[in-house]
Amino acid sequence: MFSIVESKRKKPVLLFDTFRYTQDKIVGTTIYWKCEDRSCPGRAVQYGSAAPNLKKSHNHNGDENKCKAEEFKIAVKRRIEHSPQPVKRIYKQELTSLYTTSPQIAPSIPMFHEIKNSLYKTRNDSYPPAPHTVDDVKIEGIWRKTLHDSVKQLSTSFNDHWFMDGTFKSCPHPFYQLYTIHSVNNDLSTPELYTLLPDKNGSTYTHIQFYDYVTKGWHFRLNNDLNHINHPHFYVFIRAIQNDYAHNAATLSRHLATGTLPPRKKLYVNRNARLLNLEDRYQAHTLTLEEYFDKVSRLVGVKKF
Repeated sequence: MFSIVESKRKKPVLLFDTFRYTQDKIVGTTIYWKCEDRSCPGRAVQYGSAAPNLKKSHNHNGDENKCKAEEFKIAVKRRIEHSPQPVKRIYKQELTSLYTTSPQIAPSIPMFHEIKNSLYKTRNDSYPPAPHTVDDVKIEGIWRKTLHDSVKQLSTSFNDHWFMDGTFKSCPHPFYQLYTIHSVNNDLSTPELYTLLPDKNGSTYTHIQFYDYVTKGWHFRLNNDLNHINHPHFYVFIRAIQNDYAHNAATLSRHLATGTLPPRKKLYVNRNARLLNLEDRYQAHTLTLEEYFDKVSRLVGVKKF
């Protein structure tokens, strides 16, 4: 088993059979590795991305614990690059996982305070600098696309219902509010538009908004994905939206292929049925518009049926 990590100087290091190697030379797609101990004749060769082969033996014993500690740090950094979770939480989770599978390695793992500067640097290097003002916002490269490299567009297909709602907690600085539009087709809700608003003035949006379990449940999930951080880093928020879109796309493809829907709480099922009943009554002209909105506002405040 082998892995390739980076040294403090950003040079590749091979961890192979409890030994550490540095690159000696590269010829075409063949990489020649030498033991990091300059007095050791140990050599290995690697063809392409295949596992390396030992070519010359070492004159000293390997250090499995040191190699495992390096692999641990790399595993933590890779998670930090792709997860919005707090750095210290990721460290604790990886340490717990390591202790569960290989408790003998735990004493060799550096404590959090010993490597926290390196870990936080990895987090900072994973995202572009956060904008200070709305005018500073300039989203480029991978941040403009979904995780499978496509541009998300508002659906133009027929939708049974549209739901709109805003949230403040998960909205990143320098914006004031995250406003989302969700469509519902065949009982499956998917976000169609994510909008960051600079304020909540009437000139910014003038439509009437009311709350529904569809959007409230989604906002709860987003806040949970962002670890309930108030006003997260701008690009941490963008990554969470990209992850959310991937989740929604996978759920929708499963639904279209099998008709399967995620389970919903009884409270929300009953509430939605009553909302649809109110809509039917309004369209049948048995409720005025004022009565309709009054009953909707009362209904969404019910916590238990």
